[in-house]
Amino acid sequence: MNFRMRGFTVAVGVFDGLHIGHRKLLEVGKKLSRELDTTFYVLSFIYPFEYYFNKEDFPGLLYTPSYRSAQLYNCGASGVFFLDLIELKDLRPDDFILLLKENGVRGIVVGSDFKFGKNASGNVELLKKLCDSNNMKAVGVPPVEIDGTKVSSSWIRSLVMEGNVRKAAKLLGSPYKITGEVVRGRRLGSELGFPTANIDRGHERLVVPKFGVYLTKVRVKEDEYFGIMNIGLRPTVEETEEVKYEVHIIEFPVLDLYEEKIEVELLEYMRPEFKFESLEELKKAMEEDLERAKNLIQNWRSNPGRNE
Repeated sequence: MNFRMRGFTVAVGVFDGLHIGHRKLLEVGKKLSRELDTTFYVLSFIYPFEYYFNKEDFPGLLYTPSYRSAQLYNCGASGVFFLDLIELKDLRPDDFILLLKENGVRGIVVGSDFKFGKNASGNVELLKKLCDSNNMKAVGVPPVEIDGTKVSSSWIRSLVMEGNVRKAAKLLGSPYKITGEVVRGRRLGSELGFPTANIDRGHERLVVPKFGVYLTKVRVKEDEYFGIMNIGLRPTVEETEEVKYEVHIIEFPVLDLYEEKIEVELLEYMRPEFKFESLEELKKAMEEDLERAKNLIQNWRSNPGRNE
């Protein structure tokens, strides 16, 4: 940790996706910070613990660390610091607490299943004991459950990969988003009458939603539009190993979005990605997708918060 803190309460965790369980923990953290008259900070591990034990099978983060940081600031954090588990994994539990104390931490808020110290030997009970002996306050926050299951980032990753974005939205508290910069493509969509914005998500290892067509809501600058997005390998057009994210924005008045940052909410999974025999069949399917999307949009406008 290359920073020094004085008089802080910290929430410690990964916070990938900033789901409803995370938000509950942050509210407890802000409350404790007010009680202790401290400034509220968040210490976020870059990757979840399972990433370090099995990197090859880790499906990816829900959002980039930079997007996570912006989310945490929006939730009331006065500062966000990212930690690498590798740098802390050999610290004994008491050394971890002393490190925080030396940097001015007076309050710590974690999930009730929080583990820390070498070989994950410390739990919340030990955390509270060590904090008490160092004139600090520790709080463990119970998880939020839905249908008897703990809300977790790993559960949300699985839902996104299954295409169950409505259920994922319930756990996140808002729809799952694809964010990035619009880059130039082959302009085939324009030739077929369906111009698309091709999104580059960057170089972070991010979870890939189930391939297929989605009803979406697109945020461009200060405006919002409905759209339909295809996520996949474009098998009808080309053989590629790179996943493509292409969104057709419905009734969008501006054509040139290159290099713009946009945010696409995945509202509903419409159908799988298919390999069509011809571009004519692809165009017909896109026309059918658009008609179905318009019907779904009416439902969303009448009940914008709906999800499973």
